[in-house]
Amino acid sequence: MQKLIVITGIDGAGKTTLIESLSKKVPNSIIANVWQSFGANQQLFKSKAHVYEYMRSLTPNSRVLFLAHAVRYGLEKAMKSNAETIFIDGYYFKYFGPELALGADLNFVKEIMNSFPKVNQVICIEVPIEKALERKGEFTDYECGFNAELSPKTFVDFQTKVLAQRKHFETEQWQYVDGSLTPNAILDLMLF
Repeated sequence: MQKLIVITGIDGAGKTTLIESLSKKVPNSIIANVWQSFGANQQLFKSKAHVYEYMRSLTPNSRVLFLAHAVRYGLEKAMKSNAETIFIDGYYFKYFGPELALGADLNFVKEIMNSFPKVNQVICIEVPIEKALERKGEFTDYECGFNAELSPKTFVDFQTKVLAQRKHFETEQWQYVDGSLTPNAILDLMLF
């Protein structure tokens, strides 16, 4: 049976970097992420900028559906592989938190959450928002809450709101790791 392992955390926590490193160290593993769906639909979205432009036009609940589809697509594609371990970049936690901060209906979000497969482990990378800010070279409007001004202040303000929404997803299954640990140290903490 495939192991589903989520790596999550706020924007700039280092999720993608960690997942890429872990997938190289863990034999017979694959990565699932939201961007696989958009890449498969290049007739609709020519770039990440086009995805964000479309997302900006949606209401929060509509974005939840759109993002749920994209997350689910990436996961289902990975699950069709022969990989023993699937590292999931962010999972729905990464996208539903911002949508709740932007006004999505919590009951609606919970109903959609219940439709997703249960995972074996959730690794949440803990970094102070200010440290995440240092890691970001530039900001997307999504990371800044679709604020017209993309700045360190709008990033910190929005990520603070997103972090407050994490309580809706956390379970005893979540394992919190220091974002300054090396991939090898984090791998030692994981359940295999």
